[in-house]
Amino acid sequence: MSGLEELEQAFAYDREGFEAEAIPHYERAIEAGLDDEQLVKAMLGLGSSLRNVDRIDESVTVLENAVERFPREQALPVFLAFSLWSAGHGNEALSLLARRLGEGSGYERAIGEYADDIARSTS
Repeated sequence: MSGLEELEQAFAYDREGFEAEAIPHYERAIEAGLDDEQLVKAMLGLGSSLRNVDRIDESVTVLENAVERFPREQALPVFLAFSLWSAGHGNEALSLLARRLGEGSGYERAIGEYADDIARSTS
């Protein structure tokens, strides 16, 4: 199967709630090569599916890589925050979302300072 066919198969499994079955299709789609638009969807789907089958650390890694590679894709940090939360890193998740929501607000410095405080806190 081509990368796009693998991706379509992964989406089909995901829509039916079969995340575990979707994962190898996402992985093969990514390996086979996709254009950037499809790669974003594949990485998001893979990260989300990994989280849903309790492979949290792998999910965080995939989504961190996706956010780094595609920093302007709005949904990626949201899904990364979900995975961070599931990994027990709620403060880091909130900090990430606060920074993202604060982009372009004119309050980036203040939000960044508060986000740093949140990320460093232990409660």
